[in-house]
Amino acid sequence: MSKNKGGHPVDEFIHEHFTPVGEKTASKRWNMQCNYCPADTAKLIVHRDSRCLQHLGKTGEGFCLHAPMEVREEARRRLMVKGGIEIPEPDSDVEIISGEIATTSKKAKVSDGGAVTTKRGVDAFMEWAMIDGEKDQANVLMLRFFIHGNIPFSAAENYFCLKWIHGLQPSYTPAT
Repeated sequence: MSKNKGGHPVDEFIHEHFTPVGEKTASKRWNMQCNYCPADTAKLIVHRDSRCLQHLGKTGEGFCLHAPMEVREEARRRLMVKGGIEIPEPDSDVEIISGEIATTSKKAKVSDGGAVTTKRGVDAFMEWAMIDGEKDQANVLMLRFFIHGNIPFSAAENYFCLKWIHGLQPSYTPAT
């Protein structure tokens, strides 16, 4: 299966963890079966877009529950790269500036017009504790919201409001 007879190059990761089943579909794609799913319950996955990677990387009903953790992590990493999220190497330039974490961003050319875009690192999607200046700014913004929205101040102590704020930023506790 490692020989390529035209079309896109063969993705060795996919063909290492999936087996083609039957003939190609009408859209000239393979139906793939996960090598980790039991044969009696395995569903066929059309080899297109990122469906095979999603099957290995995600958890829950309809996704692979039997893949080893290292395979699952590699599938997630490949999905992030496909989505344009750059994963910094362990030896990358990571600087800590007054409690904030900043990574040096790398640039890549876009294939359609030669424009340059900046990719965000994984740190942009991680939860970091708010520093005092950020907490003060959040308190002022919340106060403005309550005043200009004509919302009673007692709403700040409402259970559901607190759950919502915690869902947005778990490390933030609003002023009372």
